[in-house]
Amino acid sequence: MQTFQFDFGQLILLKEDNIVIGRMVGGVVLDEGPVCKINELANSIYMGKPWVYISDRESSYSVDPILYQKEFNVEENMVGFIVVAYRPLTRKVAEIERTFKSKKYEFVICNSLSEATNEARKILDQFRAA
Repeated sequence: MQTFQFDFGQLILLKEDNIVIGRMVGGVVLDEGPVCKINELANSIYMGKPWVYISDRESSYSVDPILYQKEFNVEENMVGFIVVAYRPLTRKVAEIERTFKSKKYEFVICNSLSEATNEARKILDQFRAA
């Protein structure tokens, strides 16, 4: 496990599982800059292998919904995006975000981090089996 601290939040990479867990700072707005940093870091660590991003939403922050439609070349190896929603409002926001996503990756909403890591492993197993 490796942890990286940025001004927008913390990234935890579970290297053996190809999972990135993001914990953003409360009140931050995730736009193209931080998202590119997340993708670049994951792709540099996992070097062309598929990986899943888990958004651990303990804090409240905003995501520019247009990001889900933009084509970042660095996103090509991300095969899953999972939101951990601890509150009903967070779940509703994630459901709205899901409508904006590209069709390249799975989008799952979970209630706990342990459920999310299990879902991430399932997505990766399905991807590898295909």
